Amino acid sequence: MNSQIIKDQIISTHPLISVIVPVYNVGNYLNRCIESILNQNYKELELILIDDGSTDNSVEICKQYVELDQRVKLFQQNNQGSSIARNTGLLNTTGEYISFVDSDDWILPEMLESMIEYAINNDLAVVECESIKSTDSNIDKIISEKLFEFKTETNEEALARIIENQKFAVWRRIYSKKIIGNLKFIPYKLHQDVFFTIDILKKIKHQGYIKTPFYCYNVENISIIRSPYSQKKLDAIDATFYVLNETKDFNNNIKINAKKHVIQQLMYHYHELYSHDNLDPHYKVRILIKNEISKALSLQSWSTYGLLIKYLPFKVYRVFLRINEFRISSQIYLIKLLR
Repeated sequence: MNSQIIKDQIISTHPLISVIVPVYNVGNYLNRCIESILNQNYKELELILIDDGSTDNSVEICKQYVELDQRVKLFQQNNQGSSIARNTGLLNTTGEYISFVDSDDWILPEMLESMIEYAINNDLAVVECESIKSTDSNIDKIISEKLFEFKTETNEEALARIIENQKFAVWRRIYSKKIIGNLKFIPYKLHQDVFFTIDILKKIKHQGYIKTPFYCYNVENISIIRSPYSQKKLDAIDATFYVLNETKDFNNNIKINAKKHVIQQLMYHYHELYSHDNLDPHYKVRILIKNEISKALSLQSWSTYGLLIKYLPFKVYRVFLRINEFRISSQIYLIKLLR
């Protein structure tokens, strides 16, 4: 058996995984993130760090790991956002499979090994796992138990579940580089993961799903996703319509979940705009949202709030919101008082 055949067999059974990590001012969390990747049970990996113009000590931390481990590569760019950082990572990967990790999060040692084995054994281009929030009170128990549950889903089963539970984040999956192809993240786009995940799922027939929380999602760090409502968040409303428009040719379960998703997301924007009137001074966006919710409700009238948005005038709905906010704050006050 010649050396090339041996090499091909090694590649097919232990493919290289490229882990892409955009880095921006995360000095307090970066060591934990990098260590969790380098200490994976699966060693055939390369770590692609993309510094997105950090102004803290993040770059120095990255450079230290480049010196310590030959699997680590560092690329630097001016601050352009995580979408362009991820695209930079995609351009510089050499692995057969791609994984994404956010630099303030961390992953469990079994994550990549479990996912790549399931991908290879079942000839799958995409495998997804579950996640757990860093503030979950049961995190230690869940991590120690690690109940492994594997299944293969059709793309329709995966889409229905992902839309219903809003599991669009790209960091919960590994991807064959071939299935990603020329697909890129949309520059400067909030909720870029929605577009990427929908596009990937439309390219495959099946994906693996591991119902085990291998990925630890840090909710303690302030990011754009958890920052106050802003114009950038309002502009991201197109991600909501993308889910609806790109699932029109799928089964009724997916269509219903997509409509529910649209109503839920539009209600979020509708409510926030009443606290940020400067973003919609003439009610143009709220009129659009009201019309879209009315159309979505025509086939699936499942939301009380949606019905109120549809039928109540703007001024009356504002009064309703204030009364509801007072009711909730009063309940919280009474609960604290009775403790």
